[in-house]
Amino acid sequence: MEPTVSCHFDCPHFRQDRCRSCRRIETPYAQQLATKQAELQGVLANLAPAVWLPPCPGTVRAFRNKAKMVVLGAAHAPVLGIVSPAGQAVDLTDCPLYPPDMQALLAALPDWIRQAGVPPYRIDRAKGELKFILLTRSQWCGEFLLRFVLRSTTALPRIRSALPALLAAFPAIQAVSANIQPLHKAVLEGEQEIFLSDRQAIEERLNGIPLFIRPKSFFQ
Repeated sequence: MEPTVSCHFDCPHFRQDRCRSCRRIETPYAQQLATKQAELQGVLANLAPAVWLPPCPGTVRAFRNKAKMVVLGAAHAPVLGIVSPAGQAVDLTDCPLYPPDMQALLAALPDWIRQAGVPPYRIDRAKGELKFILLTRSQWCGEFLLRFVLRSTTALPRIRSALPALLAAFPAIQAVSANIQPLHKAVLEGEQEIFLSDRQAIEERLNGIPLFIRPKSFFQ
């Protein structure tokens, strides 16, 4: 049975060489699944399963439940995304892998960061405060866990002061924390986690089983 999936997935960021994260994007999804199925059958050849069921394909868009955004740019014009192969800051808040409600929240964050007065961390100068935005979404109920990865606690009062406006605009944000990562190296997060909300987790459900996503937990 051929999986009923889109043959091609177009991304303007990939096409214009701004982001190369999805390395197999030009390979039709059905072909990717067929290759994986063949590799799996080769690995399990000695077990000789009597019946091979067809793969269960997922969607090729809006399936990501977590966004890891580097905070780039300057205090007056922050950018959430990545550094392109050419060394430029690329806004990836409209990445097609994210659901529309996640895209909307990500798109609103740069202006909120600017108004809160939290300067992005500059790797070239080892200055600034905000290193990453980590956003996790529950596919079950649409709740968000928002984490700010900071160089220090210096910007915490500004974040606390500006947070009510963000929560009012996006009530789906149910858990918020600040992670302190003081090292000048390629480390995503540090040991210290400071919760800025009453709730410390969001709920996800898998086959009817409740699961709770907290900071530093893995769910995919």
